[in-house]
Amino acid sequence: MSVLVLAVLIVAADRATKEIALRKLAFGRRALGFLRVVVNKRPLLARGASLRVLVMLWVTAVACAVGALMCAPALRENALVAAGVAAALAGASGNLGDRLVRGAVVDFMAIGRWPVFNLADVAILAGAAVAGASLI
Repeated sequence: MSVLVLAVLIVAADRATKEIALRKLAFGRRALGFLRVVVNKRPLLARGASLRVLVMLWVTAVACAVGALMCAPALRENALVAAGVAAALAGASGNLGDRLVRGAVVDFMAIGRWPVFNLADVAILAGAAVAGASLI
């Protein structure tokens, strides 16, 4: 599976799970003990960010990722590193898409005292972990 297909699948799964959560779960109320919808409107940056700044950050991140995929031997030679980077960027794109469309990120999984999160957050963390562990 190419890293592009992986990234598209992650973004699609993130969008689908957020839509299901918004339609099926009541805001703030727990379902099944670990599901609840929270719309996080906290600022992306310390003082908040305009739409222009968010788009510029996303374009910069994508440009860096494309450059890394084209130039870095570790990404070309190690499929796990490439998949990890793709997963992390797909997760970041999913959350950025929420901010651009809704003005906030939709989170719906709550486990214990852990902050509420979503599938995009899982992809970011897991992707970074896989990429980092694959370089060792």
